Amino acid sequence: MTGATARRARAGFLGVFWLYLVGLALATTPAHYAALDLAGISVLYALLAVSLGLGALWLACFGWLAALPAALGLAAVSVWHLREQTWLPYSRQAFVSSVVVTAVVLVPLLRALAPSTRRRTLRASLAAAAALVIALLGAYFGSNQLRWHLLLHNKLMGTPTFLALGRPAGDVRSALWDSRSGSGILPPAIRAPARSVPVPGASPDVVFVLIDTLRADALALHGGAPDLMPGLNRLAERSLVFEDLRANASWTKSSVASFFTGLLPEEHGAVDHPDRLRGEWTALAEVFADLGYRTAAFVTNYGNVGRATGFDQGFEEFYELKRDGAVYTRAEGVNAAVNQWIGRAGLAAPGRAPFFLYVHYLDPHLPYLSGPGWSPIHARAREAYDAELRYVDRAVSELVDRLLAALGSGTFVFVTSDHGEEFGDHGERDHGHSLYPEQLHLPAILLTPAGRHERIGARLEARDFFDLLAEIARGDSLDVVSWSRARSRSIRYASQYVSRPATALHRPQLRDTVMRSVEDPDWTLIWSGFGETWELYHDGRDPRELQNVARARRETLQALRPRLDEAVRFWTRPVAAEQSHDTIEMLRKLGYVQ
Repeated sequence: MTGATARRARAGFLGVFWLYLVGLALATTPAHYAALDLAGISVLYALLAVSLGLGALWLACFGWLAALPAALGLAAVSVWHLREQTWLPYSRQAFVSSVVVTAVVLVPLLRALAPSTRRRTLRASLAAAAALVIALLGAYFGSNQLRWHLLLHNKLMGTPTFLALGRPAGDVRSALWDSRSGSGILPPAIRAPARSVPVPGASPDVVFVLIDTLRADALALHGGAPDLMPGLNRLAERSLVFEDLRANASWTKSSVASFFTGLLPEEHGAVDHPDRLRGEWTALAEVFADLGYRTAAFVTNYGNVGRATGFDQGFEEFYELKRDGAVYTRAEGVNAAVNQWIGRAGLAAPGRAPFFLYVHYLDPHLPYLSGPGWSPIHARAREAYDAELRYVDRAVSELVDRLLAALGSGTFVFVTSDHGEEFGDHGERDHGHSLYPEQLHLPAILLTPAGRHERIGARLEARDFFDLLAEIARGDSLDVVSWSRARSRSIRYASQYVSRPATALHRPQLRDTVMRSVEDPDWTLIWSGFGETWELYHDGRDPRELQNVARARRETLQALRPRLDEAVRFWTRPVAAEQSHDTIEMLRKLGYVQ
């Protein structure tokens, strides 16, 4: 091979390596790149390809034994990039096997392309590496947008850069709460209201059904397949449908606490796995109890919303549904427990007190017991999730029919979720790590005694239903549609503060989630403590929130930033709950802790 031919071959090898790195990164993220960001990311990958490629070729100059570690290094980088960008099912053994196989192919290629000018090759490799370090410093500290793309969409470079330069999100969270929270006591001006006077004989029965991890788009009214959840679709056709409801957090404890208290996560303080719901807040069941209701709850996700975490406040009967050896009690077990309660609750007794019943299903949650089970491949995981939806839909439909027959036609039935689930919508899986629509948009159906059907487009939050259900309980002639339209919010708020200390070091984006967001009718602003980045989305043109325009619309970003603090009236320091071995084991099986 002549010198010119060899140089062209080496340049082609480096070019192919660069195309692989940048091409895979661009092809596997749903996020959109602005032209400037695309150019910057491409340059960074080019510098990475040149520094690593020339370094490997330099090592190969020293013979076959030296070419082997060079090939293993390039193979490890390549396979790791593929793994982190695509969620392919790589076990440790599969990863090692892939690296070895790739290295076997690379060793003869590196030897064939090894240059004779060792010193010049080494200098060029080191120069490219130095340029890459300087470029990464500039991208990380000089551009919010490039830093965001590096951390979330280009982990091959972003994760090492964050580990070297970034401030741990847990430290950001601690500083945030230290700067905002005072004594942790609710200011007198916004203490819980005084106990209400019951309205004798005028209060309806109220049933609150929560299906854990149910995405809004599982229902036909939000674009889902009509045959996926036919039971809930039929219920929606004779109910009030809240089309634009957002959770206040994207995981169970914090979200349900907002439903139960009418408070934001920072206000009620139940924001992380060890936290409990503080007793000084008036919980939803306490409002019903104060109005003369009998109250009962059936909870499968007791690890998050059980007695130990304070969610039994106000419930006369509180059943934590457990099943030996099972991850959680499935929907048929929930129905069996409720049916037994119906048989002994005296629902047919004349002059009985009204009932408030809370039922919490967990079936759409990992590890997906109905179908093929968990899979790291997004499409397969969604298939397993859909199998759970079909299963729980049948159970919820049966329960609603049974309760209406037992309680009577004067019953309100509210069906909703606490959060959604991601299947690669933004490049990740599961929930609790972001504040995007697939995790915050909630389905919400309210069956009224009159059977009124109407779609309500009011912009509501989960915490609003604390007040709505309380108004229903008071027995007044409430027009839910008018109430909802009057409550419609110009600004909506959500936040997330979840720690997973056992998460692998190479995935810092999942170790500590510290996020806050505000949304007006046109724009959504998201701040993340991971890298302390900002995201801005135009919801009309970009409803899936894939094109971050924070750089292009800085004036809009600056106008929305104060709304983050204005939305939160007070900050309450979390109080730790005593977690039993049983509770910790359940959280582990559900994937919350390692």
